[in-house]
Formats: sequence, structure tokens, C-alpha cells
Amino acid sequence: EEIVTDKPVNSEAEARQLARETLQRIAKEMVKGNGSVVGIPELRTGCFLNISGMGRRFDGRCFVTGTTHAIGDGGYTTRFDCRMEES
Repeated sequence: EEIVTDKPVNSEAEARQLARETLQRIAKEMVKGNGSVVGIPELRTGCFLNISGMGRRFDGRCFVTGTTHAIGDGGYTTRFDCRMEES
């Protein structure tokens, strides 16, 4: 349950739109993940990934919320955090 009190609405249509936007924002935070790949310099916070091969629930477009690039004994790697945008 979420109560939004700082956005006045003037009609039922505006209230429904606000409710949809609130639910979409909440839904985006429900499925999060992280992974590690061979180093990809272009993989940065704010970009999108297409995930596949993880099953119906987790395949889809993801928004990258954080990245860490590292060079170590195993070579160059990129670790990323993401959230599901759409399936």
C-alpha cells in the first residue's frame, strides 16, 4: 500500500493515471538482479541490457543501476546490478 498526498488530482482520469504510474514505479523495483561478465567498458549505469536464457520470469529488458569494472588475476571483469524494465 502506498499513499501519495503531494500530488493533487482534479479528475478520476488523473487519479487513475497517477495510480498507474505509481504501480509501474513499484513494479520496476520488484525484480532486481546482478551479474558478472567479461569486461565490457561500454556497460555503464543507465544503460539497458537484454537478458535471455534465464527463464520466462527473468528474461527481458533490464536497466543497469550500477557497475563495477575490475582488473584482477582473472582478467578484466564487469559486475553489474540491474532491475527488470519489461518482460
